[in-house]
Amino acid sequence: MASWTGHMPTKDSQSLSDADQIVKLEREIKLLRQALGQSDRVRKQWLGAFNELKQTRKALSASEEMLRDILNTIPVSVFWKDENLRFVGCNERFAQDAGVTPEEIIGATSTLENWHQLDQQVLESGHAVLDMEERRRRPDGSSFWIRSNRIPLHDENGKVHGVLGCYENIDTRKNIELELKKSQTRLEEKVVARTKELLRANRALEQEVEERKQINSSLRKFSSAVEQSGSMVMITDSNGIIQYTNPQFTETTGYESAEAIGKSPSLLNSGRTPQDIYNDLWSTILDGRHWRGQLHNKKKNGDFYWSYLSISPIADEQGEITHFVAVSEDVTELKTTQQKMEQLALFDVLTNLPNRRLFKDRLEKALAHSLREKNKLGMIFIDLDNFKQINDTLGHDTGDRLLMSVSKRLISNLRIEDTVARLGGDEFTIVLSDLHSAADARHIALKLLDTVRQPFIIDGQEISISCSLGITIAPDDATDCSSLMKNADMAMYKAKESGRNTLRFFTESMNHEISRRVSIEKELKQAIQDNQFELYFQPQIDLRTGTISGAEALIRWHHPEKGLISPAEFIPIAEDTGSIIPIGEWVIEQACNVAKTINQGRLSEICISVNLSAQQFRDPALPRKVAHIINAIGLDSRLLEFEITETVLMENTRVASAILDGLKNLGVSLAIDDFGTGYSSLNYLKRFPVDVLKVDRSFVMDIPQDSNDMAITAAVLAMAQQLKISVIAEGIESDLQLDFLRQHGCEFGQGYLFSKPLPLTQLESYIQTAHPEHIRR
Repeated sequence: MASWTGHMPTKDSQSLSDADQIVKLEREIKLLRQALGQSDRVRKQWLGAFNELKQTRKALSASEEMLRDILNTIPVSVFWKDENLRFVGCNERFAQDAGVTPEEIIGATSTLENWHQLDQQVLESGHAVLDMEERRRRPDGSSFWIRSNRIPLHDENGKVHGVLGCYENIDTRKNIELELKKSQTRLEEKVVARTKELLRANRALEQEVEERKQINSSLRKFSSAVEQSGSMVMITDSNGIIQYTNPQFTETTGYESAEAIGKSPSLLNSGRTPQDIYNDLWSTILDGRHWRGQLHNKKKNGDFYWSYLSISPIADEQGEITHFVAVSEDVTELKTTQQKMEQLALFDVLTNLPNRRLFKDRLEKALAHSLREKNKLGMIFIDLDNFKQINDTLGHDTGDRLLMSVSKRLISNLRIEDTVARLGGDEFTIVLSDLHSAADARHIALKLLDTVRQPFIIDGQEISISCSLGITIAPDDATDCSSLMKNADMAMYKAKESGRNTLRFFTESMNHEISRRVSIEKELKQAIQDNQFELYFQPQIDLRTGTISGAEALIRWHHPEKGLISPAEFIPIAEDTGSIIPIGEWVIEQACNVAKTINQGRLSEICISVNLSAQQFRDPALPRKVAHIINAIGLDSRLLEFEITETVLMENTRVASAILDGLKNLGVSLAIDDFGTGYSSLNYLKRFPVDVLKVDRSFVMDIPQDSNDMAITAAVLAMAQQLKISVIAEGIESDLQLDFLRQHGCEFGQGYLFSKPLPLTQLESYIQTAHPEHIRR
């Protein structure tokens, strides 16, 4: 119900003579009829919007369940559509009227032409269409009257991106209106007849008595309709003093009629409605026009509520305003739902940080301010390092709590004028306003690196994680939001490539690198389909006999335009994008075919070794996939070896042990690649079912010049002998290196001293022509 404030002019009472009593009665009847005729029931107007929901989590599920309960509880049919006028959602009451389920409505368009035209009108004009009365047909063929409202849905930038509609069944009110119109017609006919008959004295009294009976009958009907109305009804005089309230007014506001009558509607004033709304209200109704709007009112008990109000002025026969009729609805639940939907549209559900949509808006405003004030703005792109591993090993609930803790730490290390947002997953962005120089951004970024690096305690468990930061500065690097976000993203990727847990500033040279990276990323899938990959093989030699014992499979990419692309360039990109999985499976299949081919008819076996990427090794289905390939090709599993770096093995020893056991059960050989460059524990080395250690070429290349490398290599060989594990030395390029390794018991080796990596045809020739005298004794 409205809270009306402001000064109203008073009017003197007029004395009526006894002779005027009949005329006065006629005016009062007509006044009441007009007043009550204006008390149409105004229904609840819905506002709200909803974008896209990504994969739901517990927090989002709870919010959505609450919103669905609200929508399905209110006695109003509600729907909303997107910019293509397709249904995005509805409540159960709307679906019941349509004779379908809410799920069947989503994605459909209205088959009612007049509905579609009204929705299109709202979408194109950006203006609401309110209080449309129309008939709607039920699935069983019956029809009913509805009063509908449609409003445009706006995004943060004010652009219309959908339509929200609601309607109520007003059959009862329509029937009352029909009866009122009939009564009004009868009354008007009687008044005309009575006026004529009053001129004839012989029937004056008879007509007056009859009309009084009709008036009393109509008044009883009008009074019953208003008293039973679900809307709040208030009637005031021309000075704004309350003369009547219905029971619904008391039920909603807590004020009895006796408490409200004789007072101003300002008793509902909460102080929360802007004064300009009241000014517009009074100027409109004093001008004799109808007013509609929302007011934030207060109940008798002090509770606040939202009211959707419709006020109509009532004038006498001379056109003078004598009363005002106000009909209103409590729309607090709808308003609360709208606010929650706006929260969901602009803020991340998990962390309550601004989402991508709101971040872009704040970035635009901060950038405009920076350019106007001629100072610098910094943007930081943050990506957590190895977050997927935490999700995979500790579970998504733990990962979610870690993200919430990270967001709190980021906020605590920023100024009040800065903005931090979560774009999704483990990606965060930060806007640093009013910087003096890039050094200011570096100082803040270093603090963020340090705070994220500190251990987190999640459910009593200590979790350590780091992050990679990319930084760009405006206006030095760019003066538009799109370029700034792209630049920061590029710099973040360079930080990842530099070893993670570090930061990088954007430079112009990154543009070319990122363009090439994006190009390679797009072309990787096509390379698989077009068979642009080829396997090369580097022979592995038995240093005791000089014979070939195996070969390491190494992938090469022959790009039709870029030429030969190094694995060092495309393998990390394939790892990041997930393309490494199909590429890795292709390598395993080709290696198995080669192993079967080159061993046909041979007495001594040549084992083909395949490098497993980190992504492949995290796949719990890897042993099953390998088994399928081996069985399909018919390969003796002893002819296949897998190489895994010790860094990958130590990421999650529990998972690693399970994967290694699964592969070992297939009968394949297992090797730890680049041994000595990581951080493996000798205890785990003893527990893992490892057959081979590969000494990294970084230890071999400086033999015999570097005594430290010689000592480390000799220690690894001695340890392997004690554990009864074979050793392959990589990167052998000189006779001196070969002599040292043989003297310390190294069994196998590979390197350019023996052969560079060869395509299959050359490998086959090498196998045929290689002789033990290649190894100098």
